[in-house]
Amino acid sequence: MANEVVKYNNKFNQVVFQNFTENELSLLMAICSKLKGKGTETITLTFDQIKELTNEKQHYTAQRYAEMIDTMYRKLLNLAYYYNDGKDVAGAFHLFQGYERSITDKEVQIAVTPQFLHLFNSLEREFTRFELEEFVNLSGKYTKLLYRQLKQWRTQGHYSVLMKEFRELMDVPESYSTRDITKRIIVPSLNKLLKLKEFHFLSYKYSYKGKKAIRVIFTWHPETIPSKKSAPENTTEKINNDLTKMLREKQIREGNFFVEKDQEEIIPGFPGYKYAEETDDEDGWPDDLPF
Repeated sequence: MANEVVKYNNKFNQVVFQNFTENELSLLMAICSKLKGKGTETITLTFDQIKELTNEKQHYTAQRYAEMIDTMYRKLLNLAYYYNDGKDVAGAFHLFQGYERSITDKEVQIAVTPQFLHLFNSLEREFTRFELEEFVNLSGKYTKLLYRQLKQWRTQGHYSVLMKEFRELMDVPESYSTRDITKRIIVPSLNKLLKLKEFHFLSYKYSYKGKKAIRVIFTWHPETIPSKKSAPENTTEKINNDLTKMLREKQIREGNFFVEKDQEEIIPGFPGYKYAEETDDEDGWPDDLPF
């Protein structure tokens, strides 16, 4: 995989990939990496290219690739993009105009719907960008979905989202409580994302209204965009970078990526929950503790 980059308008992060599997997300992002700057041009991907782009290790047959593409596209058909100007104009479009795949030729052809040209073309501002290889190598559907959202804010180091929206974007089962989201989605995802150098000290906390978590907030060390003429790293910078690396490795080992509700420092233990004096519960703790 030769440094393939996925780049799209930030609005694409608001599309909910309902019922997508981990492999289908990798396949979709591989296709998106090839749509960049192509307008409405139909692109052709061979199954061998897909294998390389998605870093697939299972040695799938042409029939299996065809089935994966068919299944993914059927799910995409359920993801119509709705728009409304707030007055009298409303409508909906699908992401792709259509597709055609061939088991004999071992390839797939696909093109973007004209109404969605802005998602993958003329991207000078308000875009999300990440390396395809890094994305496909992440394990877990929720890890991949969260990674995309965090990458939009890579240079700010801060992502705040209402719990209702977070549930939708992450395709969280309706039956999941805050405790389930913490245990089954956020904690496992952060364990994996913390291993990436761009997510130094990745942590999270909940914002509450009464006893109900209404917002989840992620923070990390923001990416710095290097200047065209970067100065050589001096001794002090090297020491600071080495110290940051050591602290991050310690954080991963101990699992201390939780922050208390109104604090910035990393606090081991309860992930973003109120202290006892902030609640009226008899036992001194909110009802939705993550254990």
